Amino acid sequence: MIKPQSKKVEPKKKKLVKKNTLVKTTPVATETPVPVATKEPKKTPSTTETPAPVATKEPKKTPSTTETPEPVATKEPKKTAETPVTTETVSTKEHKKTTATKEPKKVRTVNTKQLNSEKTGLNISPAKIKNLISNNIINKDIYSAISELNMLESSNKTVDDISDSTKQVLNDIINEDKCHKKHQYVRKKYESLSEDEKLSYNKIKNSESGTYNKCVFVSQPTDDFNLKFDTNFYKGFSYDMSSFQNISDVIKLMTKKKYRFSNNSRLYISAFVELLIQQLAHNSIYTCVENKKKIVQVEYNKEPNSNLDSGDYSLYNIVSNLEVYKLYKDLTVNHDEFVINNLTKEKQYQFKYYVSEICREVKQTLTLKYNDSSNVYNSTSISKQFKNYCSLIVCEVLNIIGKMIKVEVESRSVKTINDTVVKTVLEQLHAANGIDFTKTSEFISNTYKKFNMYKHTKKVEKSNKLDTVDTTP
Repeated sequence: MIKPQSKKVEPKKKKLVKKNTLVKTTPVATETPVPVATKEPKKTPSTTETPAPVATKEPKKTPSTTETPEPVATKEPKKTAETPVTTETVSTKEHKKTTATKEPKKVRTVNTKQLNSEKTGLNISPAKIKNLISNNIINKDIYSAISELNMLESSNKTVDDISDSTKQVLNDIINEDKCHKKHQYVRKKYESLSEDEKLSYNKIKNSESGTYNKCVFVSQPTDDFNLKFDTNFYKGFSYDMSSFQNISDVIKLMTKKKYRFSNNSRLYISAFVELLIQQLAHNSIYTCVENKKKIVQVEYNKEPNSNLDSGDYSLYNIVSNLEVYKLYKDLTVNHDEFVINNLTKEKQYQFKYYVSEICREVKQTLTLKYNDSSNVYNSTSISKQFKNYCSLIVCEVLNIIGKMIKVEVESRSVKTINDTVVKTVLEQLHAANGIDFTKTSEFISNTYKKFNMYKHTKKVEKSNKLDTVDTTP
């Protein structure tokens, strides 16, 4: 009888363990952190006995009997939550494929921001035009020399440390300045002569021998004649070289020798460049839409469109004679390696932003001109290659204009590029390419009027602001 009694006691203990396990499993399913966090700190000595063995033994015994459905139940809803997502994405993709043909295509959003030309008459910057011509063409050597001298001055160095190229520029400027002052001395010396001395001076100078006659293709110095007329002719002339030992003085001298632009002259050139880009964009955008394309490429500017008026691309002869135009017409040449004279590869693409703005204006003009209710012209986009192409065209034209301006001012012996010089150069450029200057002249004059009106309104607004500030207590 003793043996069966011992057997009865053991199952009771097992039942207690099972009850404990059931009690501990139920909070795990509902609120596991709350009971464990409250009981553990109170029963600190028993924590080593109860949770450790129970936590290790329970998951080993339960998977076969009790806790097998619980982990499956917790994982299954996660899978069921993920599976409908995949089915939904597949269904939505199929729905999009079926409805893609039915839904209308999205129209390209039109940029309605106000154009700069609506206020000032120009989208391009006159200052940028002036800097390119001045610093890279007509004043290129002086500009690079001044840049070097500024660096030397900031480093506390002397004139002896300048490079050979800057020394050559400095020597040329000194000789030019010396000749200019000597010429002034000769005029004063001649005015100081008596009437008889002046008659003899001019008679010998204009003698039949023609030794000292002027020739426009050969520069003949008059020093020999003046010394022959009077051996002491230059006795009172002197040239001080001490001022060229200081870098700041050298910079001042070089700055004085630079060619300068008047305000209107830079505006005239900028207006001409604006017209040039407008005609490039007008011909290309119209041809692009005519071919039922949406991206404006360089190929649409190879020839003038026959359906456009002749005045819409009046500057074509100038463009067709440029190296950039011939280069892009040849598809076998690598365009990325091309660099314009007097410019770097980075500087020759500096007009890309202005090209995009002018193209936006041309799109609006074409939309109004042809009553484009479907916004076909406004929906076109300008390719990066076309923007670079137009920027190269502008830089090469400005390179030509800069060289012509330098010849013109040197022939006139002036340092200021005024309105007359620019007008003469632009007329010569049109005449050399067989283009009538009338349309360009009208566009420049209209731009000039609009720009001056803008400047006048800005001055009035500024004065009104100053008046309000003065009247405030």
